[in-house]
Amino acid sequence: MIDTELVADRLKALGSFDDETIESYDELIENAALSVYATLKSMDYEDDGRVIFLAAAKAYYYIACSGGGFDSVESFKAGDVTLQENPKALIDVAELIVKQAQADCAGLIYGSGFAFRGV
Repeated sequence: MIDTELVADRLKALGSFDDETIESYDELIENAALSVYATLKSMDYEDDGRVIFLAAAKAYYYIACSGGGFDSVESFKAGDVTLQENPKALIDVAELIVKQAQADCAGLIYGSGFAFRGV
């Protein structure tokens, strides 16, 4: 099993979360770790840093999609107090991070295509 504490540590750095905030996302972190674990070509890879980062990236994406824990302010104007938010931009960034992390793990995980693993 992928160490969720390591995933949480990477997620803290990725999203600039504090310890208290990270604890509120324990279930998302665990789900992301399980999701990545299920795709591993070998259980020997579960401690690989790239795999840990992929799990953190997936958790970050889950959090971004839920709208939690992020400041989605895109611009701020002090004079007239204009505030514009763009939560979709954060989701797009999180999705790009996941895609890059998956590419980095290409040799360690199975792709999303259909294949028979044994008969």
